[in-house]
Amino acid sequence: QLERSFSLGNVAKTDIFEAQADLETIMARLVTQQKNFKISKRQLYEISLLEAKPNHDIKLDAPIENIDAATASEWLEVIENNNYDILIAQKDLENSKNSVKTSDAEFAPTLSVNGSYTNSYSGSTCSDTDSLTGKSENQSITLNLSLPIFTGGKNLYTSKKARTDKYIAEVDLRRTINSTKADLDEIIYNINSNVESIKILKKTIHSNQQSYKSLKRSYEIGMRSLTDVLDAEKELFNSIRDYYDKRYDYLTSFIDFHRINGSLNINIIEELHNNMHVFNSELPLKIPELDGGKK
Repeated sequence: QLERSFSLGNVAKTDIFEAQADLETIMARLVTQQKNFKISKRQLYEISLLEAKPNHDIKLDAPIENIDAATASEWLEVIENNNYDILIAQKDLENSKNSVKTSDAEFAPTLSVNGSYTNSYSGSTCSDTDSLTGKSENQSITLNLSLPIFTGGKNLYTSKKARTDKYIAEVDLRRTINSTKADLDEIIYNINSNVESIKILKKTIHSNQQSYKSLKRSYEIGMRSLTDVLDAEKELFNSIRDYYDKRYDYLTSFIDFHRINGSLNINIIEELHNNMHVFNSELPLKIPELDGGKK
């Protein structure tokens, strides 16, 4: 269109150069997307060990839900009992406390008791035996008290190291709890933000669609140029792309939410699977319906 307008003297040569640059930029983005797709397929193979071909997409009518403040508070209260990073940090602290007890025990006196009992029968009543019956019986009990006075400083430094490790484990546990709760808060913000963005983008798509249809009719009767129609079509597809991006962002945030809470199980995965369908790239790009079913 620009080349034809240039031949008629309606536009400058620079407009053609700008259009060519835009085209080359789009081609470069397409190459990047193809590369990213191949990398994602490779990562999928490393996880599943299967040469899977992705053929599913998110349903446009899949439910999306906000996480209210009450629900968020409940998860923040139980996260210490569910999150695996926190549970591991708690076990590390428990082990360090046991190490302190073990090192402190080296300074305490120890009391040991040993007992023995022997019984023999020679079957002879000679004078050499211990008794006229030929039987002998011995019992002994030994009580030992050990009081450590000096061991070259080994126990002292072992105790100091154990206490330092315990302090580090306590700090790590607090940091893990705080960072995990901060991550959960951020994910909840992302989920709620994605829900609101999806609602807004759905309306934006339909507004851009109406604008595109109007400009297309105006172009057909000669009131608008083809450039105006293409710009409107670009805005429409940009809003559709943003809508799909937000749907995927919501899905990944939803998975991260359950992963951090320790509630990601087979039931959640099945729920995600039920909200997907087989994707056919030959079909035209679907436009979501407005709330209430208005197309």
